[in-house]
Amino acid sequence: MSRLEKNKVMNVYKLHVKPEGSVSREDTFNYCLRNKVLGVGWKLYPGQQEATWEEYIERASQYHRNLSVCQYMKKQLQPDDLIWTRDPAGRYYLARALSGWKYWMTQEAIAKDVDIANVVDAEIIQLELDEVPGSVVAAFRSRRSLHKINDATAQEFSKFLWNHKSGKSVYVPQRERSPDIFSLLDSEEIEDLIFIFLQTKGWFVIPNARKADTMSFEYFVIDSETKERAWIQVKSGNTPLDLEKYSEFKFGVFLFQAKGVYKGAAGSNIKLIDRDELERFYREYRDVLPRALDLKLKMFSVIDQWQKRAPGVEV
Repeated sequence: MSRLEKNKVMNVYKLHVKPEGSVSREDTFNYCLRNKVLGVGWKLYPGQQEATWEEYIERASQYHRNLSVCQYMKKQLQPDDLIWTRDPAGRYYLARALSGWKYWMTQEAIAKDVDIANVVDAEIIQLELDEVPGSVVAAFRSRRSLHKINDATAQEFSKFLWNHKSGKSVYVPQRERSPDIFSLLDSEEIEDLIFIFLQTKGWFVIPNARKADTMSFEYFVIDSETKERAWIQVKSGNTPLDLEKYSEFKFGVFLFQAKGVYKGAAGSNIKLIDRDELERFYREYRDVLPRALDLKLKMFSVIDQWQKRAPGVEV
């Protein structure tokens, strides 16, 4: 039986390892991997290996003006929470927290000025980019060092992925969370899907049509019969699309917001791409889609089956 089956709440986070010491980001990240920790800086001076929270917050306030990230880590991160992180080369990792916050520096870190001090112990697994949910990729666009990933599909898939990659049945699904297929796709994958979808609707796609004065759009399309032109704008995550803004243009505009988050009233030039229709297309035409899109659809099916406790499910 999993240790999390007894109604324990766990969360999924994104963590940027962004050191400010004299050691490079690459060497700092490798230090985390070797020592099986993940964390942030804001260390004490002179070098100190360990400290209680009370000792740390009192002394660190003398050196650092803003300790909000450390306070957030202390309050939020708990054992068994999952953490997504990324190395300087863009490789993604999923980690399971084995402890809560602690102040800990090795002699190596002190001697070499490695800027990692507020940490959690962690078991860390490297993943392929194709395995990373799009909402997780989008989370790394934020400059915030640490924050919670609230997307339910990303949370469920992170739990499944950890079990699958580690070979340990640590996490159990929440059946009431219906997975959202578009949460697994990043913005470029959604653009590719719409790219193919519109071609089946009789639109010729001109992918290299972005100009300096039209950077609000991804590309434009031409109706194969009427020769009408329209521009494409796609948003993933929870970033809303302002319909009134795009209604001001004199040309047609296709809009798609992956979560269905729109605001304002749509003008006559606006063509909203229907989520349900796009999802049906995604499933029907999976054999002609790029490998990454097909893999994400398989991942979606895996989550759905995992939530139903289907035996023998594999990615």
